[in-house]
Amino acid sequence: MKKISLFIVLFALTFKLFSQENFQAAYLVKMAADTVAGLVEYRGKTNNCNSCVFKNSEGEIVKYGPQSIIAYGFVNGETYRSKRIQTNDQSQSDVFAQLILDGKVRMFVYNDSLYNERIFIENDSLGINELRIVERHPDNTNDIYKHKEYIGYLKVYLADSKTPLDIAHTKLNVKEIEKLLLEYNSQFDTPSKSYPLKMKTKKREKPLVFGIGAGMTYSFGTYRFGGGHPSISYDDTHFNYPGAFLKLSFKFPYFFQGKFSMNTGFGYQKLNYKVEYIWPIVTPQIIDYSQTNIYIPLNFVYEILKTKVTPYVNAGAVLVLNLDEENNNKLISDGDKYLGEINIGSFQNNFTYLLGVGAKYYLGKNINIDFNLGLTHYLLFRFDTSVYEKKENDELLLIIRSSNTLINRQISTSLSIHYQF
Repeated sequence: MKKISLFIVLFALTFKLFSQENFQAAYLVKMAADTVAGLVEYRGKTNNCNSCVFKNSEGEIVKYGPQSIIAYGFVNGETYRSKRIQTNDQSQSDVFAQLILDGKVRMFVYNDSLYNERIFIENDSLGINELRIVERHPDNTNDIYKHKEYIGYLKVYLADSKTPLDIAHTKLNVKEIEKLLLEYNSQFDTPSKSYPLKMKTKKREKPLVFGIGAGMTYSFGTYRFGGGHPSISYDDTHFNYPGAFLKLSFKFPYFFQGKFSMNTGFGYQKLNYKVEYIWPIVTPQIIDYSQTNIYIPLNFVYEILKTKVTPYVNAGAVLVLNLDEENNNKLISDGDKYLGEINIGSFQNNFTYLLGVGAKYYLGKNINIDFNLGLTHYLLFRFDTSVYEKKENDELLLIIRSSNTLINRQISTSLSIHYQF
């Protein structure tokens, strides 16, 4: 009962391994001007201006800084470009600035570490400058007044406007600056395009992906006997047998870069074996026995490489339930002098390890064929054996007693097909 409870606890704890990342359909532009589609983690405006966390089509996650790529953006959402600006400490730094308006004069917003929304404008001849209101002190006074420095920049950047613009009454906020620049850009042949200041949608990647599968298994290996009297030995018997199983899988896209998953389910195997008893005095005997097992694995899988053929390693535990409850008693007589007795008792359940390697071949986005090679071992039976000497008055004198356990050392190959929802 304790073993079964431990199995359930391990299963339940796994579902607490959730993360809060928010990957969304996006793209990035590399230094060679190559555009790559994938997913980008949306982490809020301040973090978005510092770095880009990109997940490609193979599930690999790479963190890019503004010195590594030209730009990145979310599909139908925010766009960020690498820019060198003056930051809070008055030094020049490379950042990702959010593009609000494209055209002859471009408009950007940078959200700094103090969560200030700072507005920048740029054109091809004057470069990029911040629009701001600065505090100034008149000479020989302690007075402070606010100087609308941004008005001067707007007059310089928009000096070649073909129509009068109401620059003097424009307030320093995103909505009014964008409106003014749209009016200016519309006078020229350079196309002007507005980008949303806020995301229209935030489609989250599922935190948990569920899948089902079914397959066949074929196991082979040897039995090993443990304990017992040194004068009683056994021939290790090689075995092989088929089985079938159903599998439930749980994939965590936000955990270990989407390479971690867990699976469970149940399987069925029928064991048939022959063991040759070699003991002193009594003639060696061959014993036929069978056992029906149901096994329930709890398996943790880590994908080494995300490709069409995905290799992985797995480790976990398996609960083996024996459906055969009866004991088997067998008496072996060797003439008139000796008698051998074997009492075979089955272990009703085992909780043991499971190790393996494998590979998945993806037929499509949601379906794959899985091949696995696994190793485990568990207890099968306990053998209590005795050798008696027959006396003239039919009395039996115990001369040898031995208890042994039969351990299954098993390598299993399995082939299954799996569908992911």
